[in-house]
Amino acid sequence: MKLQELKNKFKSKFAVRVIAGVLTITMLATGASVYNVYAEKNNIETVDKEATEKKDTVEDLVDNQASAATEKNVDKEETVYLISNASGDVKKTIVSDHLLNGDKAKKIKDKSNLENIKNVKGNEKFDQSGDKLTWEANGEEIYYQGTTTKEAPVSQKVTYYLDGKKISPKKLAGKSGRVTIHYDYKNNSKYTETVNGEEVTVCVPFAAITGIVFDKNFSNVEVTNGKLINSGEGTMVVGYALPGVKDSLGVKDKDFNEKVNIPDSFEVSADVKNFKLETAMTAVVNGSNLMNEEASDTSDIDSMLNELTDATSKLQEGSGDLADGLDTLDSSFGQYSDGVSTLQSGIKEYTDGVSKVATGADQLNNGLKTFGSNLPTLTQALQQLTAGIQQANAGSQKLVAAYKGDGTAQNPGLYNVVQALKQGTAGLSSISTSALTDGIDQNIAGLIQKVQAATGSNAITVDNYSTAIDNAVKQMLTAGGGTVNSEMAQNIYALGQAKGALDSLVQVKANLSKATEGLSKLSDLQTAINGLDQYVGSPDNPNSLYGGTVALANGLGQISDGTAQLGDKLPQISQGVNKLVDGTQQLSDGSNLLVANSGKLNDGANQLKDATGQLSDGIAQLKDGSHQLADGIVQFNAEGITEIVNAYNGDLKPLGNKLQAMIDAGKDYQTFTGNADGTNGNVKFVYKLESIKKN
Repeated sequence: MKLQELKNKFKSKFAVRVIAGVLTITMLATGASVYNVYAEKNNIETVDKEATEKKDTVEDLVDNQASAATEKNVDKEETVYLISNASGDVKKTIVSDHLLNGDKAKKIKDKSNLENIKNVKGNEKFDQSGDKLTWEANGEEIYYQGTTTKEAPVSQKVTYYLDGKKISPKKLAGKSGRVTIHYDYKNNSKYTETVNGEEVTVCVPFAAITGIVFDKNFSNVEVTNGKLINSGEGTMVVGYALPGVKDSLGVKDKDFNEKVNIPDSFEVSADVKNFKLETAMTAVVNGSNLMNEEASDTSDIDSMLNELTDATSKLQEGSGDLADGLDTLDSSFGQYSDGVSTLQSGIKEYTDGVSKVATGADQLNNGLKTFGSNLPTLTQALQQLTAGIQQANAGSQKLVAAYKGDGTAQNPGLYNVVQALKQGTAGLSSISTSALTDGIDQNIAGLIQKVQAATGSNAITVDNYSTAIDNAVKQMLTAGGGTVNSEMAQNIYALGQAKGALDSLVQVKANLSKATEGLSKLSDLQTAINGLDQYVGSPDNPNSLYGGTVALANGLGQISDGTAQLGDKLPQISQGVNKLVDGTQQLSDGSNLLVANSGKLNDGANQLKDATGQLSDGIAQLKDGSHQLADGIVQFNAEGITEIVNAYNGDLKPLGNKLQAMIDAGKDYQTFTGNADGTNGNVKFVYKLESIKKN
């Protein structure tokens, strides 16, 4: 790399650090939304009492960007409002100060050169001695404002053009055509800082942010050094610049590439009908607040170059050690090559022995598998047989218990039930119902005759006696005219008794008839019970069902005990065989795996022997290369690193010192009107241009 290329790279590095602040503002300005920051503006009653919606939008936009760019931990926040005409000439300067009171102090010491100081948010009083102020805060924060004739550190000039020709704001009002508005910013600050023992005069790196709102009469808007934000009602324009920075650094636009720019001006052009501009605002903030700690300190360049020089020296020393080590490796590599040949022969003998072991292991394993394969079948069959015998035995025991019973009414036993049925049916067979039926019929006939005599009606029968008696009682009551004498009462009572007796006899006869039907089938039941008795038999007769079941239960119990004892032994035999099969299987698998990898092991040994020769050649080449590397690093240190350090110390370090001085000046600039000792301040400037309207 040529020396001039190195210089250009270092210049670009410093330029990127400077431009970082501008890029921050650019990114902030791309947001289409703004947030409210009315607190301070509402206290500036004398700034502009006729604010329109468009003015508020511009103020919000500019304050948003300025506030975001200057957020610091401060004790005093200061906003300087510069009321200007349309060309940028300042007519009045109003300063709004906010004294923070995080400790809730009763008194706050302040310093200010303002005139006409007044509290704009509370009733707190202050004492003044020269430019020193003492506020009776009583734990509150203080908001006050005043005026000054002091010149701001940055001035702006606004020039207007109509169709390429310069025109005054007053004459531009109401005109139509291609309008260009050009902002020039001038940095009037000058500070001397000491950096690395050198005094450097620079300006404070102020960043200017201008906001303008165009209504729908503006079209085809173009901007240089700015951004456009489209809204429903028109276009918002945000311009930005870093006035005086290039002069402080001693650089020109040609020193940067197309993507890097440090502007001193801002310009916007548009096609306009009936030109009118409600308002435009510019916020000027301290640009050093935009840089992070890394970008705001260039002193690390010296340490980085020292580290680079030390690292290169160590690299040069290490490359020499590497060359010496490779010389030693090359001379001793022959012993390693002989060992590889011995290893190859031993591996061949080992793989031949492994093949024989594998053959024997396979034969042993196959024999054990054949023997063991029959054990599970035998075990399963015996288990099934045992389970079947146990189930049959349990069933036969239950059947015997069912025959036998336990002598209770709930479980008399089938045998006892059959015997009881035989005795019961034998007693029922001697019962005759004909005599009972004849006696009931005679009683019914006698009662019917008495009812006929009492009612004087021979038409009363067994079928109609109930209705006839009821009708006779009704006739007696009717004939008596509602009066019942003793004779009549006796007759009515007798008829009721006769009716009740007849009802009972008729019901008994009906029930006796049903019993007769059941007794007629008694012979069939006796036949069935006799057959059941022969089938069930007795426990002493082995040829009957009961006796055979008892004999079967006894035999199944003996068989069940025998199969259970045999089944207890089979798991032990099976476990022993399975363990033996598993062991021989592992032996077979392991030996076969060794055989399968024997070829790879032999191939690897052969490859290792072949590679040993190649490695020997490579070590020789590496030894030669290490010597070339050592020589090259010596040349790189002499012709590269040394030239970089010399270039930095000769041309680039002064540029870095200027940048550091400018950053330090920005950090030192904290107030426009003054700060009390031991306090930190934050100040921004807001320029408000008067509107341009046709009278």
